[in-house]
Amino acid sequence: MQSPMQAVYTNKARCRDCYRCIRACPVKAIKMHESQAFVLKSRCIECGSCIRECPQKAKTFRSDLDWADDLIKSEEGKVIATVAPSFACVYRGWKSMRLPSALRQLGFDMVTETAAGANIVAKETAEYIEQGGTDKPYICTACPTVVSLIEKYHVDAAQYLVPVVSPMIAHGMLLREKFGENSKIIFIGPCIAKKTEAQRPEYKGIIDCVITFEELAMWFENEKIDLVNCEESFFDDVPGADGRYFPINGGIIRCAKIEETEKIPIFTVSGAQEVIESVKLLETKQEAMIVDPLFCMQGCINGPAINSDKNVFERKKALVEFAQSKNILPPIYGQKTGELKSVFDTFFAPQDVNPDIDESEIREILERTGKADEETQLNCGACGYDTCRDKAIAVLRGLAEEEMCIPLMKKRAEQKSDFILEHSPNGVVLLDDKLNILSMNKAFKKFFMAGDSIVGRHISYLIDPDGFEQLVSQQEELVEGLSPFDKYGITCHYLLYPIKETNQFAGIFVNVTSTNMTMQKLENIQKDTVELAQTLLNHEIEAAQKFAALLGENAAKTEHLVKKFLELAKNEKASEKDAIPWKK
Repeated sequence: MQSPMQAVYTNKARCRDCYRCIRACPVKAIKMHESQAFVLKSRCIECGSCIRECPQKAKTFRSDLDWADDLIKSEEGKVIATVAPSFACVYRGWKSMRLPSALRQLGFDMVTETAAGANIVAKETAEYIEQGGTDKPYICTACPTVVSLIEKYHVDAAQYLVPVVSPMIAHGMLLREKFGENSKIIFIGPCIAKKTEAQRPEYKGIIDCVITFEELAMWFENEKIDLVNCEESFFDDVPGADGRYFPINGGIIRCAKIEETEKIPIFTVSGAQEVIESVKLLETKQEAMIVDPLFCMQGCINGPAINSDKNVFERKKALVEFAQSKNILPPIYGQKTGELKSVFDTFFAPQDVNPDIDESEIREILERTGKADEETQLNCGACGYDTCRDKAIAVLRGLAEEEMCIPLMKKRAEQKSDFILEHSPNGVVLLDDKLNILSMNKAFKKFFMAGDSIVGRHISYLIDPDGFEQLVSQQEELVEGLSPFDKYGITCHYLLYPIKETNQFAGIFVNVTSTNMTMQKLENIQKDTVELAQTLLNHEIEAAQKFAALLGENAAKTEHLVKKFLELAKNEKASEKDAIPWKK
């Protein structure tokens, strides 16, 4: 048999943080982590509710088509299909007579009806109840989801489970007894939970593979098999009695011919709410009764992988019509099925997945999330849990995150926004459609020397309302400007705009007084610098001119002196010639 794998899981690429799967899951088997919802195998009962409800198709079930195809291609033993009786509401009318041929085209050596096993289960259940007496409760165990629900979440009621296997397991046992251990058995039905049931250790080696009607339709499509082109044929066995009624409410009671008495009434229930409420009743009152539960509303004909576009009542009509059709072939197992009685006895293993949590821890979570008092516990269900208390428990169990509470996160966001607004250095004022003041932040009050007492007064009490009036008259969609408010000794850059959704008007005022003063100082410095530079330039020009004149005068005087010096030098030389004759 295929190795155990999770039957229902999350496609992370599609999950979009909507909590809808949590709301849909009857046992809250979903864990939120980093805004994605994951199915926990240890808590899941494979009911398929999250798959039905997920708008993004992020929840899906494991496909075993490849495994089934490998079994078909194997060369050891016969490959046998056991088809759940609900097939009659998927392949209606003429299609029911062509389904066996289509399955044989896929490669099945034999095509059988699981209803044959249902007959045995009904017989064994009736015998067990008869032997057990009429002074205690009984819960029929044909539905694997119900069994899983009680084992995990209602362990006190596990003692009332009838220790008889489901029709799928019973039929698998019959087929193995008839065709040997080398045969390969593939169950086909509308139920996802059958995938996990087949992998229970106590059923090892009975059912090799489970595929759903959805997977079967895909298999036909992949192999290009159309029932229109298939010939009519029969299943290799046709069950007697009323085993074909198992997929609808009261099916096992009808097949087992169990009659209600004053001492032990019979309750046929379907749908998550009815099943859970009936089990809780047994836990608390422990009254004698027989409960025939099917977890899907209206039974297996409404299974999560039924693959039918007909409404549930049309499906029921089709199944009943098929169940009432005449048997063509005798059962292939003979009449000595009583010798297999012992192997139909089974056991169930309660494993409570919801241990008790200390009340003080729950209280701590409620206080931390602002829900310490009952009046603050909205119980709105937005997080996926029915009550704030349930959600707090889920947080403690590691299933939920505190941030999943939408009212809490909205409140925190508002508080954060209010905090930022109140501590903003910019002034903010909010007006109604009459331009009366609704609120002001701390900075606005400081800028315009206002107190809370003026809330409700017209904005003109503080400043010129002209800009806001332009908005009211729709002359402008946005008013922006820079203006001194001499009365308050400030200059502000302001931005005024309408809030159309609430018919209000907002104003943001940025104090630029110091900036303006700085700019003025810079302008003055710039002006003084230019003037100083001009003075310095003029001084330099004047100095240069004087220096040039002086330089010119000095140069003239120097030229005159040089000329004098040369003349003196010539005269001195002439005198020397006259005084010294021998040098001639």
